[in-house]
Amino acid sequence: MTTTLTPAPSRTRRLTGFQPTGHLHLGNLLGALRPLIAAQDRAESIAMIADLHALTREHNPDIVRALTLEQATVLIAAGVDPTRTAVLRRRPSGEPDGRSAYWTKTARCFSKQTLYGLPTYSP
Repeated sequence: MTTTLTPAPSRTRRLTGFQPTGHLHLGNLLGALRPLIAAQDRAESIAMIADLHALTREHNPDIVRALTLEQATVLIAAGVDPTRTAVLRRRPSGEPDGRSAYWTKTARCFSKQTLYGLPTYSP
């Protein structure tokens, strides 16, 4: 007896990330939140708050924690449905693990010349 597996219809996957280094603004609403909310039914949607990325700048841990919670609240208030979109933090525990600590340390060791060449770096 031969069984043929039929692949499930593929849904696109949409990952939208937010860095909690400040409050969300109109640009976030127009460029990230609206498309994310509109795609919730068409795609497998993931909204990520990348709080680990906020540690590459000078920071106050209490402020990063507060901004992470604020951004999660704003995402849900703006219309992101947690039953249709996974809302997650980049770093699930309160303290970074070994890989996260390594990444944070090495990210601070790049020269300015190297950083200015990266498309994602903003001084």
